[in-house]
Amino acid sequence: MSNVNFSGTSSTSANNYRGRYAPSPTGYLHLGNVWTALISWCAAQQNNGRWILRLEDLDRARCQKIYEDAMYEDLHALGFVWEEGPDVGGPYGPYRQSERLGIYNNIIEQWREAGQMYACTCSRARRLAIASAPHRGDHHVDYDGHCRWHVPERMKRPPSWRYRGSNETVTYQSQRGETIFTTMAEGADDIVVLRADGVYSYQFAVAVDDAMMRITEVVRSVDLAESTGWQVRFMNALNLTAPMYWHIPLLCDREGIRLSKRQHGITVRKLLKAGKTPSDILGYLGYLAGINPQRKPQTLQELASIDLAEWQLDSLEIRLKEGL
Repeated sequence: MSNVNFSGTSSTSANNYRGRYAPSPTGYLHLGNVWTALISWCAAQQNNGRWILRLEDLDRARCQKIYEDAMYEDLHALGFVWEEGPDVGGPYGPYRQSERLGIYNNIIEQWREAGQMYACTCSRARRLAIASAPHRGDHHVDYDGHCRWHVPERMKRPPSWRYRGSNETVTYQSQRGETIFTTMAEGADDIVVLRADGVYSYQFAVAVDDAMMRITEVVRSVDLAESTGWQVRFMNALNLTAPMYWHIPLLCDREGIRLSKRQHGITVRKLLKAGKTPSDILGYLGYLAGINPQRKPQTLQELASIDLAEWQLDSLEIRLKEGL
């Protein structure tokens, strides 16, 4: 591992709870976004902690100010308040990734000097072929380490840059107090840190930000669970302490399709314009979580008063039902 040391910004103890919500301003907020924000916010309230808003806006081609402004409006309309964020500041800013490039650049340069990164010129077609090929065991393989061992003599295209990992087992703590073990394979888990187009990867940026902002618990949907090992590996390489992770059920439509910003009918903005109140929306989410069987309107404070241990959050997915 690298000798880069950022120990002065390692995570705080669990007695100083810091949760976060990190949306991308690439569309209007939908019920799935609010679902994650709701559980994360309630966790912060029930732990007498702080709730941080961070914008993941590295994809400048898709991120738009109109969506950022709408996000603030919709979150405020629902009653959300954050102690730190791009609009209110705080001690661990900047709180938008596009303003943290200097931090990322510094880490990348140190890793390059330490030999912890290598250039990769593999085409997208080649990477897709690797990912779709049959593999032994249960370990999902996205890459085979080709450029790690076969340095190209001449680069016909700008390379991406991968982290040079090792065979190791990464551990982290779940919200339930379990220790999760993730096996990392040399080559196969050498994930991209800096893309060929100059954009930092999600896995790298989110790991740096969560650790340096002293986040103590990350609440996010279960479809991101597989990313955790890679992110904790980056934190370990920087001598930073990883937060706990709580992977909550994925909110899906009635057919089991993951909610996305392309499904405009279930955006907060459209629901409010259709006459639904913030309490209608929040009460419906409480209904889906099994804590509001009467489907009555509820406020954020009313939902936060119900211990999260009583919420029905053990499944992999929760599908939308009638009632909104």
